[in-house]
Amino acid sequence: MLPRVLTLLAVGLLVVACGGDDAPDVGDDPAPSPSPSASPDVGVPAGLTEEAEGARQLVADETGARPADVEVVEAETVTWRNGALGCPQPDQSYTQALVDGYRFLLRAEGQEFHVHGRTGDAPFICENPQEPSGGGTG
Repeated sequence: MLPRVLTLLAVGLLVVACGGDDAPDVGDDPAPSPSPSASPDVGVPAGLTEEAEGARQLVADETGARPADVEVVEAETVTWRNGALGCPQPDQSYTQALVDGYRFLLRAEGQEFHVHGRTGDAPFICENPQEPSGGGTG
């Protein structure tokens, strides 16, 4: 009986010396906290990450909000009907070919903003948006 008691005592001392149950197990790392610029956005398609950040900055500049406070409500890749990119202006002519691009709906300071663009180009705010050819693709 004495050897068993000594074994249990030794194990107990070892547990206490090693930190007991308070020592973190492998894989118990806390989840990384979101970055200060993270917001509860919808999923932005992988290929539009830079454009989404540009759109956020554009709306932030327009409203005076911080880019982190600009929410991405909708984000998708689209095919525009022509070079107007879904935002035709009076007395302007546009290329009449399908154009790959994107569109976002962002919200800041209680306002919503439609932001359009051509793939690889900077985004712009569209005051009177039109639907892309055949609707969105993403």
